[in-house]
Amino acid sequence: MNNVGLIVFDNIENSDKKDILNIFTKLKKLICMKIKRLFSTKLPEHSIKKITVDQDLNLFFIKLPYSLDELRKLRRFSVWRLQKAVLKACRDNSIKKCFYPSKVPDEIINDFGMKNPFSGNFIYASLLVNILKLISVKKDMDIRDLDIAILETNNRKLLHFFIRQLSPLAKFLTIITKEKESAQKDMEDIFDETGLSVRVTDDIASGLDGISILINIGNLDEFIPRKKVICNAVVINYGSLKNSQVEFTGGIIDQINVGLPASMEESVDEEFINCYTGNEIAEIIFVNKLNGGTNVFKDFAEYNIMKGISEQFEEEGYTISLPIAI
Repeated sequence: MNNVGLIVFDNIENSDKKDILNIFTKLKKLICMKIKRLFSTKLPEHSIKKITVDQDLNLFFIKLPYSLDELRKLRRFSVWRLQKAVLKACRDNSIKKCFYPSKVPDEIINDFGMKNPFSGNFIYASLLVNILKLISVKKDMDIRDLDIAILETNNRKLLHFFIRQLSPLAKFLTIITKEKESAQKDMEDIFDETGLSVRVTDDIASGLDGISILINIGNLDEFIPRKKVICNAVVINYGSLKNSQVEFTGGIIDQINVGLPASMEESVDEEFINCYTGNEIAEIIFVNKLNGGTNVFKDFAEYNIMKGISEQFEEEGYTISLPIAI
């Protein structure tokens, strides 16, 4: 069983605003809590919430008895006491990995834990096919009828992964790259392997002409068109789109919003979402379920994990929504 701990901090201000009628009761509890935590090396009762993801993974949300502002003001002895309490909670629950929200001060984190490295970018890249399916539904089109181009400048590994993911779905792809000759040889191998026909060009205007989807995994500014280019494609952006000579009018997607399965969402309190987004929680779950390390997403190297996320995502009740209208 893989047990993962997620540290959350108290959100006193929000809880007070929700129930002003109980302010005196809350103040009394708050004073008692502050007195107890001055001397205790244990977390308060009910500080740990366990969520069983499946038979192989449990998430433990561990709530610290401090707000973020209080954590920033803790003195050394209080920090030591808090670290000891967290360590005990992790040992008592057989938690092997423990992550802190990115906002938590570095001095709060002991050697057992680490700041949350799961930004949501890895799951965003892993779900390319899912994003395209959602776009095709919104456009009332068959996904195979989407004219797709991929722009890359220095990410051939991710390009290969995307092409292999798209090969069962796309009829034809355009690759826009500065390394036209080497890319052309790679695409010949991909054609032999998958049967997918891929056009390769280093002309940005030609590559963007008539497409409905651009997947950007490069730096658009490396391409200099002879005149201003206006492209009506929807852009799924994983790179940089800075280029004064290219304008996109179809909408730019820089991120997605992940919805957790209904059964899990009922168990995830609002204060948890204040510390971790749905994207981060989903990424933590999938990477740990699929036995990935905490650094897998830094160079998009673990493609088996990315493929596993894409295949299992909808089956397990997760959903995505887009930040723009299509």
